Amino acid sequence: MKAIVLNLSSKKEKSNTLLITHPFLEGLKESGVEIELVEVADLTINRCRGNQDCYYKTPGQCKQ
Repeated sequence: MKAIVLNLSSKKEKSNTLLITHPFLEGLKESGVEIELVEVADLTINRCRGNQDCYYKTPGQCKQ
C-alpha cells in the first residue's frame, strides 16, 4: 500500500502539523506502507489557462 502526504505549509519540515503527523507516518511505515511526502511549497503550480489544450490537443495532459 502507498500513501501520499501533502504538506501545504510554507514552513515545510518545521510546520506544527507535520510535527504532529510524523508519529502517525512512523506507524504506517512499520505496517509496511510506502509513504511519499510532497512539499507543495517547492512546486510550481500555474493556474489553468482555459484554452482547452488538455481536452483537444493532448487529451488528459495539461500543457503546463
